[in-house]
Amino acid sequence: MNKYGFMLYIKEKFPGTIDEHWNWDLLENILDFALLEYDGKSTEELIKILITIIPEVTAEERYEMGCP
Repeated sequence: MNKYGFMLYIKEKFPGTIDEHWNWDLLENILDFALLEYDGKSTEELIKILITIIPEVTAEERYEMGCP
C-alpha cells in the first residue's frame, strides 16, 4: 500500500475531513499500525480494518491505496 499516496487521495477526495475531525499524524499512525498488523495478510483484511477505523474509506478506495 502506498501510504503517502493514500493520504494525498484522502486530502484531495475529502477536503477538510481530516483537518476537522482528526489530524494528519493520527491518520499516518493508523495507517502505520494497519500496515504492521496486517503485513503478510490479504489485502481484503487490510481494507476491512481501514474501513472500520476510517469512515471515509470504502472498498472502492483500494486502488487509491495502491492495492490490487
